Amino acid sequence: MSQDSKTSNNHKLFPFILMIGLVAFVYLIYVISQQFNFKDKIGQLQTAITTQTEQNKIVKQYLFQADQAGQTPFSLLRDNTDAQYTQYDFGVFVTSINGQLANENYYWAVYVNNKYAEEAADKIQLAIGDQVEWRFEEIKH
Repeated sequence: MSQDSKTSNNHKLFPFILMIGLVAFVYLIYVISQQFNFKDKIGQLQTAITTQTEQNKIVKQYLFQADQAGQTPFSLLRDNTDAQYTQYDFGVFVTSINGQLANENYYWAVYVNNKYAEEAADKIQLAIGDQVEWRFEEIKH
C-alpha cells in the first residue's frame, strides 16, 4: 500500500474519530452536570427534612415574666407567641401555641410561680415579677 493510500484512509477516518470524540465530550459534560444537579437535589432534600423536623419539634414549655401589674398569663402568651384559643364563659382555653396543637393526649397547661393555675389564663391577674409557664402536658386519663 502506498503512502498516498494511507493518508487518504486517515483523512476518511478523521471525521469519524472527531465525531466519536465530540459525542464522548458531550456525554462527559452531561454526566458531570447530572452529578452536580444530584448534589443540589440532595442538599435541597436535606434542607427540606431539617425544616420539617424543626416544624414538627415538640416544644415542652414557654416561660414568661410579668413586667406590669394586671397582666394575665394569656396576655403574656398572646403578646409573645402565635396563640390560638377558644373562648368559653369561664375564660379562654388555649388550643395551639406557635402551631403546636393540643390534642386528645396533650394540652397547654398554665402555671404561675410554679403552681398549676386553677382559673382560666385570661382571668388571673399577675403582679410584677410573677413567673408564667405554659407546659405542653399529657392528659392523664
